[in-house]
Amino acid sequence: FSVSKTSKYWSVFNAQQQDGSGRMFLAHSKTDQEGAGVLQYLTPSTVVLLRSWMMEANIADGPIFRSCAHNRETYDNALSDRDVARIFKARAVAAGLDAEQVSGHSTRVGATQDLIAHNYSAAEIMRQGRWKSERMIVRYSENLNAGRSAMARMAKGIKLARRRDT
Repeated sequence: FSVSKTSKYWSVFNAQQQDGSGRMFLAHSKTDQEGAGVLQYLTPSTVVLLRSWMMEANIADGPIFRSCAHNRETYDNALSDRDVARIFKARAVAAGLDAEQVSGHSTRVGATQDLIAHNYSAAEIMRQGRWKSERMIVRYSENLNAGRSAMARMAKGIKLARRRDT
């Protein structure tokens, strides 16, 4: 999900599946010109974490990701794009990463790269990302695809052949 989707348009989910996964209704996106919205898959571990957050923050409806006061009071307004980006950068620093390498789109880029690394088709990734063309998939996966290119595979094959010959 992009930053704007993560903060503004997620409303409370309630459709837990038998396998523990969930579905969350994404009410708006720039690729949804008709405003129909879409249900998105949530892993079982995400469902557990969201339920825990919602209980801790006393959220029953409206945006899931909101600002909180130091006394843990939760506000009604969704986090802004800037708030989410700031939080991502702070978490990156806490994890020992370079905050300059993290953006509000890092989760969207990373999810795309993970799907490509696991050999999901462009059509499946486009559907998940709600893209109309492969343009963003190509952009987000340039580094990964360079390592999988014909030249990279050939060079690795030559290296393996040399090892076998020795």
